[in-house]
Amino acid sequence: MKTINTNNKKSCFMGKVMKIKGLAKSGNVYLDGEPLFAEKSQGYLNLNLEGFSWGDEGSGSAQLALAILLEHYGAPIDAIDNYKDFLLRFIAPLPNGEDFEIEIHVKKQ
Repeated sequence: MKTINTNNKKSCFMGKVMKIKGLAKSGNVYLDGEPLFAEKSQGYLNLNLEGFSWGDEGSGSAQLALAILLEHYGAPIDAIDNYKDFLLRFIAPLPNGEDFEIEIHVKKQ
């Protein structure tokens, strides 16, 4: 499993440290130890019927970015407004097809 330090990435996302873990074999993703479910984010914006992926700019990675921000913000409009930037900064650079663990240290603006 690769661990990626994102301390040096600038972020516009308000809040705290987010700990995100993805398991390639199952496709399961955990945010701060709690499982994320694609169905919840698909209820707001269905980007990929097959659920989550990472390591590219595709629809599965976009669905993951949206799901993370829905949990982080708690407000669908904020998540939808910011998921593309989050995807490009944090989800697309992850190792495609491999397990990962990242901590995203977010700053308040």
